[in-house]
Amino acid sequence: MTLVHNGMSMALERNRHPGEDELERYALGEIGEEGSASLEEHLLLCEACRERLRAHDSYVRAMKEAAAEWRAGHPAEGHRRPFIRRITKTLWGKF
Repeated sequence: MTLVHNGMSMALERNRHPGEDELERYALGEIGEEGSASLEEHLLLCEACRERLRAHDSYVRAMKEAAAEWRAGHPAEGHRRPFIRRITKTLWGKF
Protein backbone atom coordinates (compact mmCIF):
# COMPACT_ATOMS: atom_id res chain seq x y z
CA MET A 1 0.00 0.00 0.00
CA THR A 2 1.25 3.48 -0.79
CA LEU A 3 0.12 6.71 0.83
CA VAL A 4 0.68 10.16 -0.56
CA HIS A 5 1.44 12.83 2.02
CA ASN A 6 2.58 16.37 1.19
CA GLY A 7 3.24 15.26 -2.37
CA MET A 8 5.52 12.43 -1.23
CA SER A 9 4.83 8.77 -1.74
CA MET A 10 5.31 6.57 1.32
CA ALA A 11 5.31 2.79 1.02
CA LEU A 12 3.87 1.07 4.06
CA GLU A 13 5.00 -2.37 5.04
CA ARG A 14 1.70 -3.87 6.13
CA ASN A 15 3.14 -7.31 6.72
CA ARG A 16 6.11 -6.15 8.79
CA HIS A 17 5.00 -5.95 12.39
CA PRO A 18 7.33 -4.23 14.86
CA GLY A 19 9.02 -6.39 17.46
CA GLU A 20 8.36 -6.05 21.16
CA ASP A 21 11.66 -4.19 21.65
CA GLU A 22 10.70 -1.62 19.01
CA LEU A 23 7.27 -1.04 20.55
CA GLU A 24 8.80 -0.72 24.01
CA ARG A 25 11.36 1.83 22.81
CA TYR A 26 8.56 3.75 21.07
CA ALA A 27 6.45 3.74 24.26
CA LEU A 28 9.47 5.07 26.17
CA GLY A 29 10.11 7.77 23.55
CA GLU A 30 13.47 6.29 22.63
CA ILE A 31 12.95 6.01 18.85
CA GLY A 32 14.12 8.83 16.62
CA GLU A 33 11.81 10.85 14.42
CA GLU A 34 12.48 8.77 11.29
CA GLY A 35 11.83 5.48 13.08
CA SER A 36 8.75 6.89 14.78
CA ALA A 37 7.28 8.01 11.47
CA SER A 38 7.47 4.57 9.87
CA LEU A 39 6.13 2.87 13.00
CA GLU A 40 3.25 5.36 13.24
CA GLU A 41 2.39 4.68 9.59
CA HIS A 42 2.14 0.98 10.39
CA LEU A 43 0.05 1.67 13.50
CA LEU A 44 -2.49 3.56 11.37
CA LEU A 45 -3.28 0.32 9.56
CA CYS A 46 -2.69 -2.39 12.13
CA GLU A 47 -5.12 -2.76 15.04
CA ALA A 48 -3.15 -5.70 16.48
CA CYS A 49 -0.01 -3.57 16.82
CA ARG A 50 -2.00 -0.67 18.28
CA GLU A 51 -3.30 -3.08 20.93
CA ARG A 52 0.24 -4.30 21.65
CA LEU A 53 1.37 -0.68 21.96
CA ARG A 54 -1.45 0.04 24.42
CA ALA A 55 -0.16 -2.81 26.58
CA HIS A 56 3.35 -1.32 26.51
CA ASP A 57 1.97 2.15 27.32
CA SER A 58 0.07 0.69 30.27
CA TYR A 59 3.22 -1.03 31.53
CA VAL A 60 5.32 2.15 31.18
CA ARG A 61 2.67 4.21 32.97
CA ALA A 62 2.41 1.66 35.81
CA MET A 63 6.19 1.56 36.26
CA LYS A 64 6.41 5.36 36.32
CA GLU A 65 3.66 5.51 38.95
CA ALA A 66 5.36 2.79 40.98
CA ALA A 67 8.69 4.61 40.79
CA ALA A 68 7.05 7.86 41.90
CA GLU A 69 5.43 6.12 44.87
CA TRP A 70 8.71 4.46 45.73
CA ARG A 71 10.59 7.77 45.61
CA ALA A 72 7.92 9.39 47.79
CA GLY A 73 8.79 6.95 50.53
CA HIS A 74 9.27 3.25 50.69
CA PRO A 75 6.02 1.54 51.58
CA ALA A 76 6.00 0.11 55.07
CA GLU A 77 6.27 -3.68 55.31
CA GLY A 78 2.52 -4.03 55.90
CA HIS A 79 1.73 -1.97 52.81
CA ARG A 80 4.00 -3.73 50.33
CA ARG A 81 1.60 -6.53 49.50
CA PRO A 82 -1.30 -4.17 48.55
CA PHE A 83 1.20 -2.02 46.63
CA ILE A 84 2.45 -5.01 44.63
CA ARG A 85 -1.10 -6.29 44.14
CA ARG A 86 -2.18 -2.89 42.76
CA ILE A 87 0.74 -2.81 40.31
CA THR A 88 0.05 -6.40 39.23
CA LYS A 89 -3.63 -5.61 38.68
CA THR A 90 -2.74 -2.54 36.64
CA LEU A 91 -0.38 -4.52 34.45
CA TRP A 92 -2.22 -7.77 34.00
CA GLY A 93 -5.74 -7.14 35.27
CA LYS A 94 -5.47 -9.92 37.82
CA PHE A 95 -5.60 -10.29 41.58
